[in-house]
Amino acid sequence: RAHKSLVITDMRATLHKGTVTSKNAQLFFSDTGELTYAHIPLQFHDVFVSWQKDLTGVLSGGVTATLHQGEWRIQGAVTIDKAHLQNNLLSSKVQHDLLHAKRTALGNVINLNIRLSTHSPLMVKTPFFEALCHMSGQIQGTAAHPRASGTIEIEKGSFAFPYRPLYITRGKLTLSEQQPDDPAIELVAKNTLKKHSVTMQVAGSLQAPKISFEAAPHLTEENILTLLLSGAEGGSFSAAVPAIVMMNIESLLFGTGENLTKAQQFFKTLLKPLKNVRILPGGVDADGKGLQGAIEVDINDRLRAKAQNNLDLSQETQVEVEYVISDDMSVKAVRDDKGSLGGELEMRWKF
Repeated sequence: RAHKSLVITDMRATLHKGTVTSKNAQLFFSDTGELTYAHIPLQFHDVFVSWQKDLTGVLSGGVTATLHQGEWRIQGAVTIDKAHLQNNLLSSKVQHDLLHAKRTALGNVINLNIRLSTHSPLMVKTPFFEALCHMSGQIQGTAAHPRASGTIEIEKGSFAFPYRPLYITRGKLTLSEQQPDDPAIELVAKNTLKKHSVTMQVAGSLQAPKISFEAAPHLTEENILTLLLSGAEGGSFSAAVPAIVMMNIESLLFGTGENLTKAQQFFKTLLKPLKNVRILPGGVDADGKGLQGAIEVDINDRLRAKAQNNLDLSQETQVEVEYVISDDMSVKAVRDDKGSLGGELEMRWKF
């Protein structure tokens, strides 16, 4: 029966980038030439891969492919030495597409049991979201219907909101076999904006996320969104369209493709005139006789000027110039509506 078997020893294939080797691959054939059994151990080192043009990486590891009774089984361990994803990792559509790129009839008879982990962090970069992530998990099921489980932990990253970014302090995606296309998410991102410590929390799952914002000293969620989008502490231009603003925030966090582009264009159009100079809506003036308005200018990251008056110009313009010494200390020069000059030193203590 020697003529019905094929044994390959010390095979080495050099790819465009990386190598694949096999010490002892065995294949057996029937009288008609049909492959009936195979045992193919493979080791690969620094192999470059590209998946759907958005994901590129270098892999190492070892797997064994076995054919028995008409079914293939591939098992082993794969390490992602380095990788770069140019799409939104937080998009459930992106994760689904990565696992279900192609389905063929042959895929139904290829069973998988592969451990997957990262050696160096996976780099994720989109115009709004950047992160370094570590992944550890397992891919089972079939090649046509893979089931992924495990965790993706965000080592560090940020969301580039128009005024200031929020930096990720904790981030974790948990993939389970029960919800293969809808990972659970835990995410916290923070930054200090205009003396307010702003926190964004995301919980739930990628298909049903729950987003909340908090600030200390306290701001309403509406005011926090205004602060993140335009840098304005007072007023709330989002008050007229809170649902639309929040919908586009969700698209920035979890969208991809057309939805992400539309959200970016929405905020670009909304905020273009407010990049450094902002017109702030106000309330009724101190006498209760007229409406107030203000113009705020960011000269740089620490120096800000603000001019405020009632709309009928019956009072002198109030002017404030503020210099931020640190997150907890600032000095302010003020001219009030009566023309008097003054100064303030503001300090905050944390207990």
